[in-house]
Amino acid sequence: MGQLERKFRERKLKQQDVIDAAERIFAQKDYATAGIDEIAKEAEFSKKTLYVYFNSKEQIYFEIALRGYRKFQAILEKKMATAGPTGSLEKLRLFFNSIVTLRNDFPVYLEAIIYYEGSTLEKLQLGEVVLQKYYQLNAEILELLKAILVQGRAEGRFSAEMANEQGAAFVWSCIVGISTLDRTKENYLRAAQHFTAGDFMLKSFEKMLLLFN
Repeated sequence: MGQLERKFRERKLKQQDVIDAAERIFAQKDYATAGIDEIAKEAEFSKKTLYVYFNSKEQIYFEIALRGYRKFQAILEKKMATAGPTGSLEKLRLFFNSIVTLRNDFPVYLEAIIYYEGSTLEKLQLGEVVLQKYYQLNAEILELLKAILVQGRAEGRFSAEMANEQGAAFVWSCIVGISTLDRTKENYLRAAQHFTAGDFMLKSFEKMLLLFN
């Protein structure tokens, strides 16, 4: 291993240490209240050293969102593999169930995804390379949804208007909206709708499936 390659590898490892530490902090606090000093302390770095690897708290949190997209894909892939060959409606159910699993087992990831799905990314100065990672992961998820909708069209379940990129984006937008309400409006849901947050997500996804049934 050459010196340049070794330095690059060491830098990547240090960056992962920071992201791991930040993930632990964000699991306890939301984005607004978590401080860069806390992240540096958790990573056992000085604040100055942390800034060698990341420009801002925003950039670190974005990396957690990227982890979230990858974790969601891994959860969905496992569920699909376990289920074996299935129809489009069951695949859509597995897609929704994977979001529920992410919510229950890795809430810090879902919250980061929600934060950036509602943000104008180009204004956050995250850098072109980082943004391209997001666009690629987002495109992969939308392509999975599109494939389910196209299969549903072939089965005579979904309309031609839904079995395309716009249909996939529509379904994903509904998922993000439901997830946002579930994670940010818990008191409202309990008082006005008589739902616990988790029940709201589950029942909302059940109603979405009825649209395709």
